[in-house]
Amino acid sequence: MNRGLLFIHLFGPVELIIIQVGPKVVVEEALSQARQLASANLFSCLESQRTSTELLAGFLSLTLSLFFASPITHQTAENGRFKIRPMVKTSGSSAVIAENTRALCRDYLCKECSGQRSRPPAYHWDKGFGTGINSWLIHFEGGGWCNNVTNCLSRKKTHLGSSKLMGQQIAFSGIMNNKRSFNPDFYNWNRVKIRYCDGSSFTGDVQAVNPATNLHFRGARIWLAVIEDLLPKGLKNAENALLSGCSAGGLASILHCDSFRSLLPMGTTVKCLSDAGYFINVRDVSGAPYVQTYFNEIVTLHGSAKNLPLSCTSMMKPSSCFFPQYVAPQVRTPLFILNAAYDSWQIRNILAPGNADPLGVWKSCKLDINNCSPLQLKAMQDFRLRFLIALNKATNSSSGGLYIDSCYAHCQTETQEKWFMADSPMLGKMKIAKAVGDWFYDRSPFQKIDCPYPCNPSCQNSGLAPPDNSEKKPPNGSAESVNMSILSCGLLMLMGVKEEVAADPQRKSTGRQQFPDGDVTAATTLTKLCEWRGHLSTFYINARPLGFSSFAFTLNMAGSRLGQWLCLVVCILILLKAEGASIPITIVETAVSSGALCLDGSPPGYHFEKGSGSGIDNWLVHMEGGGWCESVESCVSRRDTFRGSSLKMEKTMGFSGILGSKQAANPDFYNWNRIKIRYCDGSSFTGDVEAVDPETKLYFRGGRVWQAVIDELLAKGMQNARNAILSGCSAGGLAAILHCDKFQSLLPATARVKCVSDAGYFIHGTDISGGSRIESFFGQVVKTHESVKNLPASCTSKMNPELCFFPQYVAQTMRTPLFIINSAYDSWQIKNILAPTAVDTKKEWKECKLDLKKCTASQLQTVQDYRTQFLKAVNTGLGNSSTRGLWIDSCYAHCQSGSATTWLGDKSTEVGDTKMGKAVGDWFYDRSAFEKIDCAYPCNPTCVIVDSES
Repeated sequence: MNRGLLFIHLFGPVELIIIQVGPKVVVEEALSQARQLASANLFSCLESQRTSTELLAGFLSLTLSLFFASPITHQTAENGRFKIRPMVKTSGSSAVIAENTRALCRDYLCKECSGQRSRPPAYHWDKGFGTGINSWLIHFEGGGWCNNVTNCLSRKKTHLGSSKLMGQQIAFSGIMNNKRSFNPDFYNWNRVKIRYCDGSSFTGDVQAVNPATNLHFRGARIWLAVIEDLLPKGLKNAENALLSGCSAGGLASILHCDSFRSLLPMGTTVKCLSDAGYFINVRDVSGAPYVQTYFNEIVTLHGSAKNLPLSCTSMMKPSSCFFPQYVAPQVRTPLFILNAAYDSWQIRNILAPGNADPLGVWKSCKLDINNCSPLQLKAMQDFRLRFLIALNKATNSSSGGLYIDSCYAHCQTETQEKWFMADSPMLGKMKIAKAVGDWFYDRSPFQKIDCPYPCNPSCQNSGLAPPDNSEKKPPNGSAESVNMSILSCGLLMLMGVKEEVAADPQRKSTGRQQFPDGDVTAATTLTKLCEWRGHLSTFYINARPLGFSSFAFTLNMAGSRLGQWLCLVVCILILLKAEGASIPITIVETAVSSGALCLDGSPPGYHFEKGSGSGIDNWLVHMEGGGWCESVESCVSRRDTFRGSSLKMEKTMGFSGILGSKQAANPDFYNWNRIKIRYCDGSSFTGDVEAVDPETKLYFRGGRVWQAVIDELLAKGMQNARNAILSGCSAGGLAAILHCDKFQSLLPATARVKCVSDAGYFIHGTDISGGSRIESFFGQVVKTHESVKNLPASCTSKMNPELCFFPQYVAQTMRTPLFIINSAYDSWQIKNILAPTAVDTKKEWKECKLDLKKCTASQLQTVQDYRTQFLKAVNTGLGNSSTRGLWIDSCYAHCQSGSATTWLGDKSTEVGDTKMGKAVGDWFYDRSAFEKIDCAYPCNPTCVIVDSES
């Protein structure tokens, strides 16, 4: 059986990291930029009130969507199951179209381009084949709107405003799938997804550009430029054509339906499909015409009136013609409306937007329709009636189609489980794909409206939106966010493939973040996917930031891949357990005055869950990990990600493991004040460079960031702490060592203060070539960030300051009690310190680094020798201090304290019959000492393969 590793890391909105699948890893460029959404302040996929059920449903959606995506075209298509479509920017002949018409995205070009020009639009195209070679499906991406300059300025810094920030490749699924069994009527068509970067449903057209904002309101020109680019590529010869879209894209498919028809040959069968795009003009629960005002602002700002259907604008106020109910009656082209009568986005943002519900009475109801009170349910049933009335005015034509279900959902064509699966939602015993296909090919009409909620047992009622179709917060920017799946917000960010190795210090040209938590590709660069053969076998799911447990999972998939994949998902849903609410981010606004800034100049942030009961005066400050950047080039790449900018960070985060809030899972620290400091400087919070290069605009201020956060926490009560721990994982674990004594000095003399470093004990070791690439890399980090002034003087006064980035030289001079959690076979260190790619030119270590069981006898001996190096470095650093704590296991792992499963779960790893959480608690409270080192690999049967923060 082929075996491999598939690591799925749900971090904030979502990350998927495919380490290896099958015996051969073929790296493909894939999705990126999902975290850019945070900077637009348009979306909050993980609201603080998100429920575990929704998160699990989101994960299920993600899993199934990825499983049923079509195969990779790189090399041989038959070897994979992911269909990753490259992005096509308007270039060459199409560049002429884009430039001459100024059909441009919202942002301005990169610095290497002359002047301030805007990015051309883009689309993804999977060519048709066989009988579908002359059939075309053009699908509009959705993603909300921007109704004022402030919103649009935020939007232009995301993939919804700039093609520069778009993922270069996306997976096609649902109506876009190229597998006949999953998309029987359109699988072999030319399938095109037009990327959305204007914020007006492709209707804007303002010639003037304000030089202060450099915003281009050109959505309509973008639409025309893309179509004119596709016409000579074969669209002009189309025999069949379908214009579709989801959400804001679904609205666009209605607004542009007739114009699309006019551009194609007279003999072409042309129809349109709107999925979740039928937004209705109704008053909200307060009686205000909220959405009417909002749509009016969009039309006015973008100059959309000239591009709205004349058949509507000639009869009424142009802004009213942004509502489908006033446009659809005049549409001459056959139109199919697919919508939920209880559209989850419309319920949350049109019926009960945040500003109409200041007391949050609707909060729980909007998250889960099952939580609604009788009065709220009545209001929703009334909304359904108004929706059907608005719909009735537009659907008198016999050529139209209707699929109006009673699910609490939004967008149903782009996810495979809703489009065409065994358990897909049904209406009149008909699944969506079958209804649309029969309607398009005139096999049979379909115009059906579901019975009222909760009559339809096939509904998934998850409110999920499809991949790459992000929806925005309510227009007023209230905290009530659109409640979509992890997948929904276009946040399916494949943050990097660990292609048998992690980062190499010398690989500066790749744009990768150099070093932990495990070779994560910077969000500004292309990320990667794997092409795989054989069967999936081993999974590691980390849902720690969502408040779930993390765990490793091995599965023998000798039988049906589908059945066993679903079995895996079921097991995951059973095992995952929400541990607490998502914690909102706190931005340190006062940091700006002291210059305590992230790499991009934004103020730093942290997540803070207040203590309670006996823990109200106890503080646990945990530093996030995330590698380092050692050069200007790598820091520039990092700057535009959540590792370099608070603007790109997720707005909420779940706490688990050592930060968990459940007494059973974290008995010693569950009710403490628990803080997670976000990592955005790339120097383990040590940098301090006053000068800022005007070219790169990089702020190397990690040391100031740490101090600014600590100062704010002191003012919030930490100055009165009775007990305090400074902890961290990986690069954050190193920071916990480097800042330990300083942390202690800032707290009351009577306070019990100790430090815990998890996977942060990076050793000054030798690699398989006999050299020490890690020494040169750390040296570059220290030089670039000018970290020396923030490294412990007790170390820098005795040796080369750059060596004081290694814990083994710092720990021996520390006064504050220190507990080391680490694997003697730390997976990151094996991959990057012992056998970095640069010295393993023949890739002889590739399989071994992925799975120690695949090491040769010689390699395994080298790994055992590295353990010896590690233990010697630990002994050198901590000596025989009676205050030290040691929990050194023999698992192939990296970062173990952030996961409930490895911290103190039923099946957590044990060293000396003691789980990590108990060992740390006993040590901190002086109940008993703990200094234990595990036996040599592979002696420990309790090992859990984990990297809880990479």
